[in-house]
Amino acid sequence: MLSFADMIKQSPKGSELNEIDALVKWEQVESKLKLIIMRVGMGRPAFSSLKMFKILLLQRLYDLSDPEMEHQLYDRLSFRKFCGFRMSDDLPDETTICRFRKMLLGKSDQLFNVVIAQLEDKGLVLKKGTLVDASIIKAQCQPPKAKEVSEVDPQAGWTKKGDEYTYGYKAHVGVDQGSGLIVKAHTTSANIHDSQMLEHVLSGEEEAVYADKAYDSDPIRKRLSQAGIKARILKRKPKGRAMPKRQQILNKAYSRIRCHVERTFAHFKEHYRYRRARYRGWDQNQVHLHLMAIMYNLKRAVTLMKLTPARGRGLSNS
Repeated sequence: MLSFADMIKQSPKGSELNEIDALVKWEQVESKLKLIIMRVGMGRPAFSSLKMFKILLLQRLYDLSDPEMEHQLYDRLSFRKFCGFRMSDDLPDETTICRFRKMLLGKSDQLFNVVIAQLEDKGLVLKKGTLVDASIIKAQCQPPKAKEVSEVDPQAGWTKKGDEYTYGYKAHVGVDQGSGLIVKAHTTSANIHDSQMLEHVLSGEEEAVYADKAYDSDPIRKRLSQAGIKARILKRKPKGRAMPKRQQILNKAYSRIRCHVERTFAHFKEHYRYRRARYRGWDQNQVHLHLMAIMYNLKRAVTLMKLTPARGRGLSNS
C-alpha cells in the first residue's frame, strides 16, 4: 500500500539514496549491529539499531552535525524513507544520535568489513593492486604550543610536512586499483609515520602495492615479497648519485597508477570537509573515518554497477 510519502516526487538525491539502499543486504549489517550492542552492554537502544546506523551514514554523506541531522530528519522525506521511519514515527534527537555513535567506538571496523565484503561478493573489488596513502587532518581543538600536547585532545600529535607543522591526526587508506573502493581505513595520531601503517591498509589478497616514497624501505619490500605481493613503491633518489634511468621510468609508471588514491582524499576534503577532525580523541575519529569510507564505497559502488550492469545483475542477489 502506497503511503503519502511514496506519492511525492523525489529529488535526484532521493533517487541516489534509493540506489544505495537497494545495493546493501541490510539484514547482515543489522545482525552485526545487534552483536555489537549486546557486547557493549548499554541496554536496548530506543530506536532500531539499523535505523540509527543509517542516520550516521546520512550524516557523513551530507556532513551534518548531530543537531543538523535531527532537524533534517524532520524536514526531509528522503531521509526518513532511507532510514525506515514512517511519517507518524517518533524520531531520535541529537543526544540519541550521539549516544548511538559512541556505542560503535572500537567496533566500527566490523561494520566496514560487512559492507566491503558485500561489494566484494558483487565482483566490484578487483584485487589487482592496492593504492596506499595517508593524509594529515588537523585536530578539532586549537593547536597547543610547539611540541606540547593539548590537554583537550592529547591523543592527537604533531607532524611536519614541508615547512608547516600540524597538530592532529592522519587518515591512512588502502584503495583497490581499478575500482577505487576503499578496502581499509585507519586513523592514527599525526606523528605516526605513514610506513608504519602499511600492513594495516592492505587486504592481504592484492597482487601489488602502489605507494609513494614515504613507504620506501628494504624491510617493507622484503615483507611484501615474502607475502607474494609485488612492491610497486616509488624509490628515493640515492644519496650522492643520480637516479638510474630505469628507476625514473618505473617511478613515473607507478606514480600514474598510485595517484588515483589522491582522488579519495580529494573527495573527502571537498564533499565531507575532512580537513579538520570533527571529534576529539582517536576512537571517535576512527568511527568517523569508517563511516565516511562506508558511504564513499556505497556511492562508488552504485556508479560501478551502472558501468558494469551485466556483472551487477548477475551477482547482486548471490
